Amino acid sequence: MWQDEEVREMVKSSKIYMIGHRQELFFEVVNFIPAAGGLLVFQLKMGEVVSPLITYNIRTELEHLLKDDDEIDLEIGPKLIRFTLNGSENVIKWFTPDFFLFLYWRKQIEVNVYGDFDLRQFTNFELYYVGISKKGDSFSRLFEQAHHGRLKILTNAQTKKYGSRLTDELTIFMFDIDKININIFNTEDDLKQDMNYVTDAEAVIADAEKAFIKLLKTEYNEVTYQNFPQSTDGLYNEGLTRYGYSIQENITFYTDSIEFKGDFDLRAINDFILVEGDSAKVVKVSDNQN
Repeated sequence: MWQDEEVREMVKSSKIYMIGHRQELFFEVVNFIPAAGGLLVFQLKMGEVVSPLITYNIRTELEHLLKDDDEIDLEIGPKLIRFTLNGSENVIKWFTPDFFLFLYWRKQIEVNVYGDFDLRQFTNFELYYVGISKKGDSFSRLFEQAHHGRLKILTNAQTKKYGSRLTDELTIFMFDIDKININIFNTEDDLKQDMNYVTDAEAVIADAEKAFIKLLKTEYNEVTYQNFPQSTDGLYNEGLTRYGYSIQENITFYTDSIEFKGDFDLRAINDFILVEGDSAKVVKVSDNQN
């Protein structure tokens, strides 16, 4: 993937990354039914956890890409489902088990599920490490040179299942920052001072790294930022009354001390880090616990 220009372009905006661990996820009981334009039937399997049956109508999903005489070629495997056209190498659709889940929780793929599907069973990751790349992007920071944290995890961490490889179970999350400022003016002086204030993106990234490391107590971060929110390169000296961080994806991170639940839906109730003055804490809105 490091050599793939499209991948490099896709992730170049990421400055903050996390490394997590979960049993490897596979497609299971994959069948193809030619009737009705082609129906793909499969389940997701992670160790002993298996999803209900899921069906995906190929022709319906891909019809906007097809001509009447096009023939769809289907490749099916436990780690990849891929669609090409007319015997060529022209890939028109593909998904791995994790990419399928990503598309599903973002409502970017249409499927039918036969039973109760708790996708969060498959998106629960033990969080090992949080890092940033100040001078480049996350991908370059992790792979251009030997990354100390990643190598330490590969050397010392244990797999969740006998016979599995840690390299197959590690997931690297590359995040971008979406920041929102709310400026409140009580006096004319406030208006003059803060009318055009916008938080600096690099300061947000540096601050977010420290917040997640300190409050989630990641195992493989050697610097733990116990003085956070005090810092010289974060938001401490910006004069903010309060601010917070959440994760806008349907994934959950956990460590030995805490669980942190994200959600793609901005209207959903999810956990967040709240910073006020010299105080920083995780607010567990999901279960009404601080």
